[in-house]
Amino acid sequence: MSDEGGGIEGPPDESKLLENKLMRGNASKKDMLKIQMQVQGKTPGYYEKLARHLEYKEIEELAVAAVKQKNLNALRGLAELNRAAVAAPLQDATGYEIVQQAAEKGSEFAPEFFFLLRSVLTPHYKQLFKNLTKMVILKESRKIAGRGLKGWHKLRTRYIPYRTELDVPRTVQNLAGRPLAYMTAADLAGFERVQKQKAGVLILDTSGSMYGRLIFNAALTTAVLSYHMRDNEYAVVLFNTSSQVMKRINERRDIDKLIDEILETAASGFTNITAGLHDGLEQMRLARSHYKFAILITDGNANRAIGEIDENASRFENLHVIAIPTELEQAKGGIKNCERIARLGKGLFVRVGRFKDIPHALQRLLMRI
Repeated sequence: MSDEGGGIEGPPDESKLLENKLMRGNASKKDMLKIQMQVQGKTPGYYEKLARHLEYKEIEELAVAAVKQKNLNALRGLAELNRAAVAAPLQDATGYEIVQQAAEKGSEFAPEFFFLLRSVLTPHYKQLFKNLTKMVILKESRKIAGRGLKGWHKLRTRYIPYRTELDVPRTVQNLAGRPLAYMTAADLAGFERVQKQKAGVLILDTSGSMYGRLIFNAALTTAVLSYHMRDNEYAVVLFNTSSQVMKRINERRDIDKLIDEILETAASGFTNITAGLHDGLEQMRLARSHYKFAILITDGNANRAIGEIDENASRFENLHVIAIPTELEQAKGGIKNCERIARLGKGLFVRVGRFKDIPHALQRLLMRI
């Protein structure tokens, strides 16, 4: 009991207990790690290194401590060591809420946890984390895409006051040297500014060890393209060991369902650029628009059907390539492959240094073509 009027004292705060142990010099390694969970501003790798030799139960206790401190970097680092141990405290109201709050601010923690933990999450929480991932993707893509497709061209027509613009060169040509006094309404040429209709095919590499990051970027770039091309024809092709057409050029798809399907794409370690180019070209041939383009996003390091890449690339008109990051020992060869594919496809070559730059590079490229 406390002093008179003080009531009953509650249990001591865990952080106070840890502090007392530290002051007395009898804090264990686990106690020291729990104290570290309170340290904000460190990278996930920092926490991963600290807990590298711990058992499942110890990692789970640290994850619980990290949730209490709202330390998402610590949870991210611990998840690299033991996914199930971190999934447990994130599958309750408090753990889920801190990830949800981060997602609402545009943080990419939700997508990272979804890809890391989805194999160990319950069906209910897997769906919740996927919904957060879609929310991040759709919000970010709207911000990147802005107002959508740019580019206008002049459609020739007859001159109608207040409805079309006067085409002076063509009007003079119609007069054929006759004096202005003999000009009639039929001589007046006009033009109307209309938005340029395009057909685009996005061909995305989802292979390799950076699978989660690539799938996230595939979903995000697809969303950027869908907003940019919302009144135009577009197709989406994913490839790894084989190729999969996620959206055909002549079909309408709900963007939310399309993103959902991309997020559920299976992982694969092989890279078959030829398969992606083949299916992308087939979609381009089905397009009705006169101006057609394709954008290939890859690291260029193919290990399947390598000998057929150049032949398929040369069949394109306007095949643009965005080269994405890869392992250092493979980087030079991949970049050269990407440059060659763009050259053979008579398109532009763009290189990005970070995965987070891919959607912005796509948007800038779309504005140029």
